[in-house]
Amino acid sequence: MLRFFLIQLICLLLSLELSYAQKLIRFSSIPYKPREELIVHYLPLLKLLESKLGVKFEFVYTESYDDFLNRFIKGEVDIIASGPLLYYMHVVKKGYIHAQPVALFNEADGRSSYRCYLVVPENGPKSIKELKGPFALPQKMSTCGYFSLSVILSKAGKSVDSFKYTFFNTHHEAFESMLRNEHKAVVVKDSVALQYLKGYPVKVIAQSPPWPAFVLAVNTKNLKSDFIERLSSTLVSLSPQELRTLVEGKYGFTPASNKDFEIFKNYEAHLPK
Repeated sequence: MLRFFLIQLICLLLSLELSYAQKLIRFSSIPYKPREELIVHYLPLLKLLESKLGVKFEFVYTESYDDFLNRFIKGEVDIIASGPLLYYMHVVKKGYIHAQPVALFNEADGRSSYRCYLVVPENGPKSIKELKGPFALPQKMSTCGYFSLSVILSKAGKSVDSFKYTFFNTHHEAFESMLRNEHKAVVVKDSVALQYLKGYPVKVIAQSPPWPAFVLAVNTKNLKSDFIERLSSTLVSLSPQELRTLVEGKYGFTPASNKDFEIFKNYEAHLPK
């Protein structure tokens, strides 16, 4: 009887392992780039995880932020890569219990956080108080969009809605609009601003608090806890050689939890409507 039980147990474990090996994991990223660019950016990471976890990934492209969030909450997507503000507002704040952050994408400096910089032409305003707009901003739900501008302006007692502003699809598009003198200031991610500071006559006059970096989160309604633990441990233990093969994720990963997003609670008055 013991021998029979052991055989049954081994068969069960093998079947569970096989089920994971055959499982198709649906992955989606916020649509901040065209479909083809997003696939190129994430494919190396997904292929690496396939080889390490014994699963297959399907990249699910969504046309809008709303579609991206709805498909995750409906269980049509298993894993997402999301901007921090979007994740806080539409997942954490709304209490979606099946969402679990597993890792933050590290920035180039190795930290799992970033700031948003307010940049103006070199001969432009010297302080927030001198700003008159109009502003070029990334997408409305971008952490460096309406939200961070509102936080920055509040330091000088100013309201974002008293200025004119325009949203752009990407940080680079917003920045280049300012370079063409179509807008007098721009708010972008620090790493983007630093690229332009090296070669253009621009300057940073203010910055946001540090926000948590992009997050990789799973839908616990679809994925089992042992797989989620393997995914998390795999991401944070990737070797330098493996990281060099990546585009998204090339600076490594840091374990994540919903506590990482609690900083947004201090700035809820500035959340976009």
